[in-house]
Amino acid sequence: MAVFFRERYQRFRLRFFKGHTLICGLGQMGFQLVRDFRELGTQVVVIEKDHANDAIHPCRDEGVTVIVGDATDPELLRQARADRAHYLVGTCGADDGTNLEMAIQLYRLLSTHQTQGKSSGRIACRVHLVDTRLRALVRQSRLYTRADDPLDVRPFNLFENSARALLDMYPPEGDATTAPHL
Repeated sequence: MAVFFRERYQRFRLRFFKGHTLICGLGQMGFQLVRDFRELGTQVVVIEKDHANDAIHPCRDEGVTVIVGDATDPELLRQARADRAHYLVGTCGADDGTNLEMAIQLYRLLSTHQTQGKSSGRIACRVHLVDTRLRALVRQSRLYTRADDPLDVRPFNLFENSARALLDMYPPEGDATTAPHL
């Protein structure tokens, strides 16, 4: 019974959220992002499809509002106050289609708000894309690149970014006798 009221209370509080971070997908990457944003003091909302995900309870215990459902559902994006978020991060596993669809639905929601005069500013949307060709296509496209677009969509790949960070820390051209061991 207490869990039911806590969820209701958290959903009620959403009505007042602005400038929060919305994370879609609560896998390892999503859960780590929740922890990192919470350490920075940022209000976080999560949309997770799997109601049995083990990370839901620790998130709720930390005061994170978790909505169980499909992140591509426009109504859930509205409930999560995606139109008032500062950041939206799509980390729905290796499902590039879901991450892109979530961004498209948010763009539609924001475009509707703009035509109704309810613009809340530009939202930074980061979507995890595994497919390198798709990531390159999204980066090269002219979608969401105009300054007046309500959404700033940029793809990323955790694996690619991690490899770059590792190479920055330990460049291959360094002297093998002085380079730190991994």
